[in-house]
Amino acid sequence: MISSLRKGTLHSWSGLIQPSISHFQKRFFANEPLQKVKEIALNAKRMQRMAPKYDLGATVSVRRSLSQTFSQLEALCARNNVRRQFYAQRFYEKPTARRSRLRSERHRARFRAGIIRLVKMAKELRKWGL
Repeated sequence: MISSLRKGTLHSWSGLIQPSISHFQKRFFANEPLQKVKEIALNAKRMQRMAPKYDLGATVSVRRSLSQTFSQLEALCARNNVRRQFYAQRFYEKPTARRSRLRSERHRARFRAGIIRLVKMAKELRKWGL
């Protein structure tokens, strides 16, 4: 693609994304076949559509009352462990301490899953009358 560009017309990617194919063809590709130019222009339009203009992150819209909105936001933050991550990033954590913490968290998660599985099995057995 770059080899077919005329000398002195190399622009940034934002310059390559043009709204019309004919303008795109005149500006950048003098000797390319029309099908290839259409394909490149279509890909450029897809790239333009995919690139977000700004990132709002997780948002909560105010619909009913402000207190309900704040409770929704608090629940969203709790689900995503925002407070935990905030406190975890306050200070530097040495790599060995991080590995140890992650190992402990994995063990706790596995243990919790095992207990939940056993409780579920006990409930099933009780339901069957054993």
